Amino acid sequence: MKSTFVSTEDKIRQKGIKEGMEQSRIQAIQNMFLKGFEVSVICDILEVSPELVEKIRRGQQE
Repeated sequence: MKSTFVSTEDKIRQKGIKEGMEQSRIQAIQNMFLKGFEVSVICDILEVSPELVEKIRRGQQE
């Protein structure tokens, strides 16, 4: 049986990657609004909820 060991360094790296991906998604939503995309189109393309898109549009980032 193989055991999985995740070091503190790996956990920090994974958290950084996750935060970076989230920031990229927020930036993409903001850019799409600037280009005139409708909320429904943003949701379809980025596979996010309308609630998240509206929060970001109002400047209330998660």
